[in-house]
Amino acid sequence: MSKLIFNEEKHLYTHGGQPIISVTQILQATGMIDFSMVRADVLDRACKLGTATHKATQFDDKGTLDEGSLSEGIVPYLNAWRKFKSDYNAYMLCDELMVHSHRYDFAGTLDRVAVIKSKNILIDIKTSTAIYPATRLQTALYKIAYEEETGNKVDGRWCVQLKENGTYKTEVYKNRTDEMYAISARKVYQFRKENGLL
Repeated sequence: MSKLIFNEEKHLYTHGGQPIISVTQILQATGMIDFSMVRADVLDRACKLGTATHKATQFDDKGTLDEGSLSEGIVPYLNAWRKFKSDYNAYMLCDELMVHSHRYDFAGTLDRVAVIKSKNILIDIKTSTAIYPATRLQTALYKIAYEEETGNKVDGRWCVQLKENGTYKTEVYKNRTDEMYAISARKVYQFRKENGLL
C-alpha cells in the first residue's frame, strides 16, 4: 500500500505518486491566510522561528533535545511549551504526524495529539504574535483527516500560542460548525482550481 510522502522543499504531499492538496493550500486559496502584505524578510524570520521552535518542542517531548544547540531566541518559546505541558499534565500521543483524508482528498501535518484529563486533544502550536481565525479551520481539517486515518476520536481542538516572554495562551475551539466550514473551504478550493482561478 502506498504511503503519504511530503517533499519539504516543494511543500508537496503525494500519495502513490499523485499530488495531494495540503491544508495550507486550502486555507490560502480560500483567503483564510494571506501573508502577501508582510515583508519577505519579516515573513522569513517568522517561518524560521516557527520551524525551529517546532523542532525544539518535538525533541523535548521525545527527551532527545540537546539544549546546548538551541539559539537563545528559542529558549523562551521552549520554556512556554514546557510550562503548558506541566500545567495540563499533557501526555503526547503523537507529534508532527502526516495525515491524509482520502474522503476529501487533502493532507497535512498536525503538530500534536495529547491526552489531557483523559481526553484526546489535537494541538496546533503557534509562535505568531496573534492567533488567527484560520486556525479553527486548520485544526478542523486535521481532525477530519486524523480520525479518518487512525480511527481514533479527537475530543477537542486547541491552539497553544507560545510567547517570547516564556508564557503561553491557549485557545479552545468548540464550535461544531468548524468542520462544516473546513469541508466547504476544501470544496471552494476545488471550484477555483477547476475554473482556472488558482
